[in-house]
Amino acid sequence: DRIGSGRFSQQQRVQEREQQKREGNILVF
Repeated sequence: DRIGSGRFSQQQRVQEREQQKREGNILVF
């Protein structure tokens, strides 16, 4: 379950990044 949660949270972060890119705010860390 822990690994699954980690993957899910990671996927969510990626989606947020994609949204930010679309909005024009590109944040690269």
